[in-house]
Amino acid sequence: MLIFGAVQASFLLLGWLLGSSFMSLISRWDHWLAFALLLYIGGKMLIDSFRTSKESNHEPALNSDNAAGDECNLNMISNDLKLGVATSIDAAAVGISFAAIDIDGIKLIYAVFVTGLATAVACYIGIRFGKVLGKSFGSKASLIGGIVLILIGIKIILEHLFI
Repeated sequence: MLIFGAVQASFLLLGWLLGSSFMSLISRWDHWLAFALLLYIGGKMLIDSFRTSKESNHEPALNSDNAAGDECNLNMISNDLKLGVATSIDAAAVGISFAAIDIDGIKLIYAVFVTGLATAVACYIGIRFGKVLGKSFGSKASLIGGIVLILIGIKIILEHLFI
């Protein structure tokens, strides 16, 4: 959740730094990057949903050192970064629009902070809700999540190609 908040805030700031002069370059490729990342992660979730829980790297291992089962899984951190980038590209576009309308200084810092905090809180709520659903639905939750990510990627591509 902190990764998503940090990436979202960073992309907002990065977009502002790039400014409106690079908008044509960014807008030509942002939807393809988001589509590719969402398709990759959604596809991986679909594949993982058909594996047994021992084969899946999404299941945290319980051990004596970590009774809660929240050990650091570097593969999940990598996936979180990829998904954070895929879902934050639009924040860069917002940052560019901030540069175009001359938002800077304390207003920019406030916007970056609030964006990061709101994203982290929303992810925290989503993770807690997802854990409940995961216990209730098991691998079906991963299947549904993968389908949803792929559909979001398709929606992004269709919006940019036809709208």
